[in-house]
Amino acid sequence: MEKSANIVWEYTGKPDLLTGTEATVTEKLLAWTGGLIGTGILLFFYWTKDVDWTIWQYIFIAIFAYDIVGGVIANSLNSCKRFYHSSVQTFEL
Repeated sequence: MEKSANIVWEYTGKPDLLTGTEATVTEKLLAWTGGLIGTGILLFFYWTKDVDWTIWQYIFIAIFAYDIVGGVIANSLNSCKRFYHSSVQTFEL
């Protein structure tokens, strides 16, 4: 006998565009930490390869790497998938 999962797509609360509405503390930490680790790996790679960059280029690539790596992880969170792939919910401030 096959069992199916019951997915609840409705959410409540104030919209959170970064990690999705109703994200747990663990989910948020996962996204933020992933961004930091991705940035650290990228900067370590470039610092050891003797790239002739200015400090502004390092700052730019660090911000870019943090955004991309953290965003990939955040978009894979259940809270984010529920927020972006469900119908629009109304909320009160």
